[in-house]
Amino acid sequence: MDANRWSNILRLEQGYAAGQAQLAAGPLEAYIEVAARCNLRCEMCPIIVDPRYQPGSGRAGLLAPELFERLAPVFPTLTRAYLFGLGEPVLHPDLVTFTERLASAGVEVWITTNATLIDDELADRLALAGLHRISVSIDGARPETYERIRKRGKFEDVIRGLKALTGARKRHGRPLVYMSLVGMASNLAELPELVDLCAEVGGDGVFVEGLYPYEHPVIEDFVRREHLGHLGVEQVTELVEEARVRAAFLGVHFHTRMDEILSHVPPEAADAPEAPAAEPASPPPLSELRMPWVCSEPFIALNVTASGEVRPCCFNDDVLGDLNQQTMVEIWNGPGYAGLRADMAAGRVPESCEVCVRNSRVKLSQFLLPREPVSEAPPWVLLDAPADGELITGPLAIVGRSAHRGELRHDELPEVWLDRTHLAWLGDVAMIDGDWCAAILPIPYVTAGAHVISLRPHGGGERDAYGHRHVQIGSLRGGLAGVSRLAVPVALQKREERPALQIDGQDHRIERWVCGRSGRDWMGVAVVDVSGLAPGSHEMEMLFARHPAYRDRVVRL
Repeated sequence: MDANRWSNILRLEQGYAAGQAQLAAGPLEAYIEVAARCNLRCEMCPIIVDPRYQPGSGRAGLLAPELFERLAPVFPTLTRAYLFGLGEPVLHPDLVTFTERLASAGVEVWITTNATLIDDELADRLALAGLHRISVSIDGARPETYERIRKRGKFEDVIRGLKALTGARKRHGRPLVYMSLVGMASNLAELPELVDLCAEVGGDGVFVEGLYPYEHPVIEDFVRREHLGHLGVEQVTELVEEARVRAAFLGVHFHTRMDEILSHVPPEAADAPEAPAAEPASPPPLSELRMPWVCSEPFIALNVTASGEVRPCCFNDDVLGDLNQQTMVEIWNGPGYAGLRADMAAGRVPESCEVCVRNSRVKLSQFLLPREPVSEAPPWVLLDAPADGELITGPLAIVGRSAHRGELRHDELPEVWLDRTHLAWLGDVAMIDGDWCAAILPIPYVTAGAHVISLRPHGGGERDAYGHRHVQIGSLRGGLAGVSRLAVPVALQKREERPALQIDGQDHRIERWVCGRSGRDWMGVAVVDVSGLAPGSHEMEMLFARHPAYRDRVVRL
């Protein structure tokens, strides 16, 4: 990810934490419905009953290219764009152009398709345009199951499309090819077979999710008949676990929101005879509903329909703006988005969000963390770096000093925790320089996004934590990234006193220099205040008395 996008994420996280209705940052994700028409008539899809999606409705069936271009001002902040909605995106003649336009702007592009219209030529064109991932909806591993659910679809056509896509992946290295199944009572038994099919055609992974409710008699009747409650929790769990084990054996990535799937499975089967029981408690009214956290969607995402209406997400029909009449910048901080953010930050559940709240589908972006008040235990080590709100793009550099101004000992150093995961005991890895300590902790396995770093006494519990820092962890192409304080580790052969530092050829002060043994070698860590640097790239040079100069690029976010 580039520096501009990381700077935007850091501003966005600050706005989310503060509950700001208007943001000094742009959106991270865009759901762009390029087609509001489909060549199939799947039984569970709202497109078959929603009058807005029927021919003759007066609404556009395909997104106009000029409306797509009106989204261009937010391309520089988008990390991902999903080119699909209820319709089939391959029906749009400009799908390849849209993909190329976004990918060339540094946006990761995903598409969901039924793949029945994809051939080798289109698969190659999408791959060359820069498509990152494509999910193929295939709700059955056998022809009879697939064709019963996905009406007008032919199993042989979707297999042809899958093979075209995986062939393009072999030739061009992209896109990732996933198979997606909506779990139902009549098809979940084929989930393990779908994993086999994915491996057979050369796909990358399988994703399974549950049926979503939709207020229409036709869809409601279908959901009742296909409810996973007919199988029961035990059988659903067994089938999902069998698929997971088979995927691990075959090298196929397997993903499911298991908690969400099980929320579709009541303790007793959905068709079990009703037993005499007390009247069930009425669900709480809307005014008493509470979100487990502030939904991230109004802070990070926009959802554009083929007719140009902008909504907060695919489950919310509230129109927050219209690209036919407004710019995307006007819409993003306009009354619609601002009002929705203000309601959520105040703990109010808007009527348009009721279904998600009642069904435990409140979203939380990987880049945002609710900042709840934390109790701080008395510190033994005062954390100097990283600072709150920093971006960590390499090993985690921890720098701290004794809270009691006495020389530190290894046996009294704290543990470092990332969220609720123990990273290391500083007593095992830190170097000590008087009343200061520093450690370099490799964290290549940590997922990109928002995390909380904290210290705990060795062997202490969560209540003993202190020194909390909210940071983003991720990659940046070239250079070290900093917002206010940057910790720069340098491998040495001998002890070095504080070096001289120059940034862009000008002398720059090192706030703190910690130098000591790291195993058999020596390590120095310089804490540098970068808050006065202009945003952008700067050349840094550190000059030592007995070692070659250390040079790197600093990106001020």
